[in-house]
Amino acid sequence: MRRLLGGMVTLGVYFCAATLISELIILAYLWSAWKLDPQRLHKAAAVARGIEPTAPKAEEPAPPEVPPEEVSFEEILDRRALKVRDLELREIALRTAAGALSAQQSQLIEEQQKLASQSADFESRLSTLKDGAAAQGREAVQRILETLKPAQAKTQIMAMLDKGELDEVVMLLSGMQESKQAKILGEFKAAGESDKVAELLERIRQGQPEASLADAAQVAAPQATTNQPGGT
Repeated sequence: MRRLLGGMVTLGVYFCAATLISELIILAYLWSAWKLDPQRLHKAAAVARGIEPTAPKAEEPAPPEVPPEEVSFEEILDRRALKVRDLELREIALRTAAGALSAQQSQLIEEQQKLASQSADFESRLSTLKDGAAAQGREAVQRILETLKPAQAKTQIMAMLDKGELDEVVMLLSGMQESKQAKILGEFKAAGESDKVAELLERIRQGQPEASLADAAQVAAPQATTNQPGGT
């Protein structure tokens, strides 16, 4: 019994194997004879399932490769020429800006010199006006002292000396007649007043205070020239 069952199993296995081999042979024949391909198999499978077959999407062709653009020698020269031209334009712009700056600087120096000259002229005129006004005032005081009695004139001069106005007294006396000077100075009789008379006479002899002012102006003149714009 066992032998019979074993023989039946073996026979069944052989039969299945023979059937599978036969199907493979038939499929190979049909594949070759009917020229089957994936598209036809897809269509046949769809028909077997009762589905309207649809054509499989065709693969989109790959875009053609664009070869890299080749730069010609003339284009290289043109690009270099553009760079050189750009540098030249920048250099021209810098030179123009430097020239404009130099012109503005020269104009500023000229305006400063002009302003300094105008300021010096104004100061000179102002000083002249002050000197003229002072001279007129001094002449007026001098005439008043000359009209006063010598004792009264001496009192006014002593008040000025007490205020430290020695130079003013010297200039007032210098403008008077010698006879008037002698009468006024003759009133200085008290103790210690003779020293003041001696000092006044010494300064009148030296031509003070004009001599000191002239010396100071002579010393200050080179310094003023050096401090002017453009001086060395």
